[in-house]
Amino acid sequence: MRFLHVDPVSIAREACIDALTGFADASRELASSEWHSVLSAVYHNARACTEGNNIEPWNCRPGRVDRRMCGRCAELGR
Repeated sequence: MRFLHVDPVSIAREACIDALTGFADASRELASSEWHSVLSAVYHNARACTEGNNIEPWNCRPGRVDRRMCGRCAELGR
């Protein structure tokens, strides 16, 4: 029997994208965009960033909005 592996971080990221766009198909288009949480002073731009992927969909917004880059995203971008 084979089991389907489900990555909860990816699911959270996709939910954030869906909340931003309202369309599940738009995830590919926004995959490399910048996003932030309304509760944080940093923005994210790396899909592998655990902090960025753990933003609740209702707190997720597109863009930088005068925030500094997340330290983990900066490390992943090197």
